[in-house]
Amino acid sequence: MKETLNVLAVENHVMVVETPDHSHPGIVIQTDALLVLYGSVKNALELLNDLTPKTVQLEEAILELNSLRDGLLERLAVLENVMENHNISLPYTWSARSELIKLNPEGENW
Repeated sequence: MKETLNVLAVENHVMVVETPDHSHPGIVIQTDALLVLYGSVKNALELLNDLTPKTVQLEEAILELNSLRDGLLERLAVLENVMENHNISLPYTWSARSELIKLNPEGENW
């Protein structure tokens, strides 16, 4: 599947693109940058999970960060699948798909 993208801007390593199927533009995030974002959220979660006592606000922050972590991880897993299907090597040895399975063993197969 080839879609035509209209590149609106490239600023500070951020590419803003328009696609035919969407009414609003999106951004392109390089694989390594997406992995760094995921790692930052994962590290923040580990730090917050170690804090005691657990207040309502802390528990809510942990839930929100878990949701963000899972969303980034799902996008990394999709990217890994696409890269594998196109015989493109990953710029890292770690596997988002394996991590997803660890977090949700009964979930979708990656």
